[in-house]
Amino acid sequence: MKTFIIPSKKVFTLFLISLSLLLFSCKGGQNLEIKGIDGPKLYLDQDYMRIDTIFENVEIVGGGRISFALLGLEEYKNSFIEVSPAVPSGTLIAVSISLHDILYGQDGIDQLEPKSLPDGRPLPGIAGGRLPSLAFSVEQFNNMGFYIGKRVFGIWYPLAELNGIGVNNIITARFYSDGKRAGNLSLVGPNAEGTHAGFLLMIDLGDKSKKYLKKYYKRWKRKNR
Repeated sequence: MKTFIIPSKKVFTLFLISLSLLLFSCKGGQNLEIKGIDGPKLYLDQDYMRIDTIFENVEIVGGGRISFALLGLEEYKNSFIEVSPAVPSGTLIAVSISLHDILYGQDGIDQLEPKSLPDGRPLPGIAGGRLPSLAFSVEQFNNMGFYIGKRVFGIWYPLAELNGIGVNNIITARFYSDGKRAGNLSLVGPNAEGTHAGFLLMIDLGDKSKKYLKKYYKRWKRKNR
């Protein structure tokens, strides 16, 4: 016999209020705002797709740049992640994904073990709830992760201080870059043990997106020969 846990009317109402405030405060083309976070912000920088995120309440003395290959993702050998003190304060996590890797370096990614969120909850917005994944830790950010599919690239950012979502709740909204939809952004509340809260950025790498990126990349190469 299955047992279903039904939340109280008060808890359910509070969740609906939180959901409404988060979603309806975001006008078309604007992203969810996360307290203590500036970003994520996605843009094209030369021959890279770059995602910048500043953690305003995290301070580190120094940082560095680590290649994806060193983390274990050899198929993306030209890509890297940088963690460094932000100016004037906070900590910057900058993920730079080579357009060459996106367009021509995906052979072999299926050899990575498919995984869900770090605590086992399904990935929001993904059929089957799992994707080939690579987990790693840098500086003060334990258990970050990349999710690499043929049509999507995801980044998991742990954030214990994420409030207002509720236990086991997940809120997903469209993610925009320069006013155009570029994927999904999900806010993930803590599990029943009070851990594994954070946010998940899923970048669309479907046929339409890759067509645009390939056109941009070829044009950039012609100009920089």
